[in-house]
Amino acid sequence: MKKLLALFWMAILCFALPQAVWANTLPSRWEGTSGNELRVAEGCPVQVKRERLTFRVNPRKAGYTAESTVTAVYALYNPTDAVCTFPAVFPVVLTRRQQTMDEQAVLLDGEPLPVTAYQADFSEQKILDGLTPSQLLENCVPENVWKDYVQGNDSTGIRLLAFELELQPGETAKLQLQTVTEAFMEERIFSRIPTETRYTFYYYLSPAQYWGSFENITIDLRLSPKAPVLADSSLCFIPAGPCRYIYHGDALPDGELIFTAKSTILLTVLRWLTRLGQLLCAVIILLYIYRRICKKDA
Repeated sequence: MKKLLALFWMAILCFALPQAVWANTLPSRWEGTSGNELRVAEGCPVQVKRERLTFRVNPRKAGYTAESTVTAVYALYNPTDAVCTFPAVFPVVLTRRQQTMDEQAVLLDGEPLPVTAYQADFSEQKILDGLTPSQLLENCVPENVWKDYVQGNDSTGIRLLAFELELQPGETAKLQLQTVTEAFMEERIFSRIPTETRYTFYYYLSPAQYWGSFENITIDLRLSPKAPVLADSSLCFIPAGPCRYIYHGDALPDGELIFTAKSTILLTVLRWLTRLGQLLCAVIILLYIYRRICKKDA
């Protein structure tokens, strides 16, 4: 009973304590002699009124690991009397094998925006230790150049989706981004049998501390039946149904979002037993219906 009470109060504190204002999409600007170098834009007046971030982990494996669709929907507000036009950047952490990403889209009020992909090369440990927004932008190169650079290089990286935003005076616009990310996978093996598989996803929350303000965020994790358990997370998620977890905050949390979904051999056996039970129930129902039909015909 005492342990249950302790867990209850920990969950309450996770929601009640104030958190620092950070974000994920980064306001930026063009610099350099050729005008094609991205830099952080300070003093951006545009405010983020709310964001809904959804992860949908694919039930099928992507190669040797797990894949997730990431959808971020923002309500952006321009409180000024002038038009705000500026480039913005959305960073996505890559795995060692994920060097291409075809499924990506950026929409402003339902209209697609042209997107230019950049890449930055970092070790996994460097990503874990933390990267500043300036480091992300200073090390990025066009995607085709990055592909040539990392050919045969066993390293991770970050993809930066760059696009232009324009908001009219007093306008509230809906910005929607969708892309795909992959997890870093670990397996625990006993006698050549994987007893536990863990999929860890990294998502950058920190780059957009340069927005005018950031008020509300909801994060919706929809895990795969093949890895239905949230084993670890940098945020306090609340279970919201089978394979689903929810986080809500009045401001974006400090640091990055790192969460791990896992599957064990016991869960795998239970999943197959459940499917077998469902199949047997279906067979029994069909046999019952068949017998009733046969009796009527007789």
